[in-house]
Amino acid sequence: MQQKQFKVITFDLDDTLWECMPIIERAEQKLRSWLEVNFPKITEKYSSLDCIEFRKKISALHPEHAHDFTFLRKAQLFNVALDSGYSNKIAENVRDQGFKVFITERSNVKLYDDVIPAFKILSKHFQLGALTNGNVDLSKTELDNYFSFSLNAITAGYLKPDYRFFQQACKLAIVDSSKILHIGDHPIHDINGAKNAGIESVWLNRHNETWPDLPKPSKIIYSLSELPNFLLSC
Repeated sequence: MQQKQFKVITFDLDDTLWECMPIIERAEQKLRSWLEVNFPKITEKYSSLDCIEFRKKISALHPEHAHDFTFLRKAQLFNVALDSGYSNKIAENVRDQGFKVFITERSNVKLYDDVIPAFKILSKHFQLGALTNGNVDLSKTELDNYFSFSLNAITAGYLKPDYRFFQQACKLAIVDSSKILHIGDHPIHDINGAKNAGIESVWLNRHNETWPDLPKPSKIIYSLSELPNFLLSC
């Protein structure tokens, strides 16, 4: 890897820049508490696990939307409201306001300590982009001003590791694949996906995990604090 060839650094978000599951769990609980207060017939009929299973059914019924977590959650909220006895108009309110409750908390992320220091340095030398399968609202995070572009599965129409996701990132950055370096935590979604699109990658292995039986990444780091020195040392 020739570090100075890169003009764009792209980052996965969930579990790369923050720990994902605690945020999702907190957002789910916030939404459920809101439903309990405002639309109790839903929580009386549907447990949290029931709601998850409902989203899975919607995904199976609408495979063309399987990549769109916003669609799936809104559809789940609307339909459980109807099924709980609420009118169509009220179900629309549950869908729209309920999703707002969820996504606001979903976007209330706690960054890893090494993120902002690394971004302050990298943003002076590279164009930074966000590539995520999730639906976090970056405008509600501390990172919004650092990214010059972002791409999620909804706007891409594909989930990582689909190589077409990464090809769209190249178009957004207005560079070819040789000028992008992708950073992510997931061996398949991030590292293998980037490789299949001709993009070099760095595996951020925060938890000292063993690399699976896949083609190895270009570089392995254990903290984002390693990245500026690696990229700017030559």
